[in-house]
Amino acid sequence: MTETAHERLGNILGTIHLMFAAILWLGQQHESAISQKTPEISSFSPAF
Repeated sequence: MTETAHERLGNILGTIHLMFAAILWLGQQHESAISQKTPEISSFSPAF
């Protein structure tokens, strides 16, 4: 069974979506760790 171009595109977009979700989640964990350690520095960091 061969996958169509539409299915392949959906799989690629799904993979990219999961990668972005993982990156954002890791970024939040990193941001919270930084803010807990040095709250005075995190206040100057730009808000995303």
